[in-house]
Amino acid sequence: MRTHLNNSTNESEYKHGSVARNNPWLATMVLIIGAAILLSCGNATLATTTSSTAIPSMSASSTPAQAKTSAALATPMVTPISHPLQPTVTSTPYRLQPTAVPTAIVYSAPAPQPTAKPRPTATHTPTPHLFIQFTCAQAANYSYGRVCVHTQPYAQLTITVRYCSGYEATSRSLRGTFAANGNGDQEWTWTPETKCAGTAIATVGASWQGQSTTNTDAFQVTGS
Repeated sequence: MRTHLNNSTNESEYKHGSVARNNPWLATMVLIIGAAILLSCGNATLATTTSSTAIPSMSASSTPAQAKTSAALATPMVTPISHPLQPTVTSTPYRLQPTAVPTAIVYSAPAPQPTAKPRPTATHTPTPHLFIQFTCAQAANYSYGRVCVHTQPYAQLTITVRYCSGYEATSRSLRGTFAANGNGDQEWTWTPETKCAGTAIATVGASWQGQSTTNTDAFQVTGS
C-alpha cells in the first residue's frame, strides 16, 4: 500500500510540476488536496495497526481466560432499541385495606314483668243424681206395715201400696207429699187391711233440684 501511495505521489508531483509551470494557483490547490489525501491514508493505517495490536489472535497456547477476553472484545456491542409504540408498564403499589372491626352489640335485658296471679276459676260441681233406694218393706195383715227409702236430702217423696187383690192402701199415713230428712231417709208406717195376703208392691216417687224419678219394691204381706 505504501508503494501505491508513493507511485500516486510521484504521478501527482509530475502532473503538478507541469501544471504549476502553467498555472501557479492551480498548483497550490493540488498540493493541498494531495496533503489531505496523505493525511487520511496515514490515519487509516494507524487505526488498522492499533486494532491488530489490541485484539490478539487466538492461538493454541492462549489460556481460556485470554480466549474469553478476546471473544468479548471481538463481539460487537448491540444496543437495544426501544420500540416507540411499546406501552410503558407502571406498577401501582397495592394499598392494604383496613380490616373492619365488628362492633359489639349490647342487648339490654328486658325489665321483669310482674307475674299475673291466676284468678281462681269457678269449679262447677255437678249436681248429684237423684235416686231412690228401698231399705225396708214388710207388712202383717191387720197388724202393721212398714216401708223405708234412702234418697237425696230433703227430696220430695210420694208412696202408694198395692195389695195382691189390686186395691191400694188408703191409710192417711200414706197420703200426700213427704220430705226426706237431712240424711235423705224416709219411713212410712200403716196398718194393712186386706183380704189377700201375699205379695204387695210399694211405689215411691221423688223430685229434687229439677230431677224426678220413681222406684218400686215388692214385699210380702203375712197373716190372714
